[in-house]
Amino acid sequence: MKGDANLFEIEQVKNVKIYKKHRIREIKGSDSVEQIVVQDSNRQEQIWDVDGVFLYLGGMKPGTDFLGNEIARDSEGYVVVDEFLRTNIEGVFAGGDARRTPIKQAVVSAADGAIAAMGADQHVNKRSKMRPQYS
Repeated sequence: MKGDANLFEIEQVKNVKIYKKHRIREIKGSDSVEQIVVQDSNRQEQIWDVDGVFLYLGGMKPGTDFLGNEIARDSEGYVVVDEFLRTNIEGVFAGGDARRTPIKQAVVSAADGAIAAMGADQHVNKRSKMRPQYS
């Protein structure tokens, strides 16, 4: 899904420049973002000095191909999980952008990580129930 921003309105903002048909090829920096390598519309690479990057990765396929046919995935590559984020393989959990969710945000992935961690704790310690943090 594309954002609700009006491109015409954004183009009118004096301190905004829109680079159409450009792609970020690499992000460089030692402890923080310092430069990006950009491929322009003529497929020429340029290095830009920057101090930050915001990436919108909407519409991309999940990076789950490395799982092969071992872990069940749907037709688009999302890992199939139950409500506790368990996969078809005992002791293997998946969450975040690897599973189908209506919203892709870091907070959703963080919550999935917490659920999967509690499920892994249950599996490793051979508990009959998941142990909530508050008990």
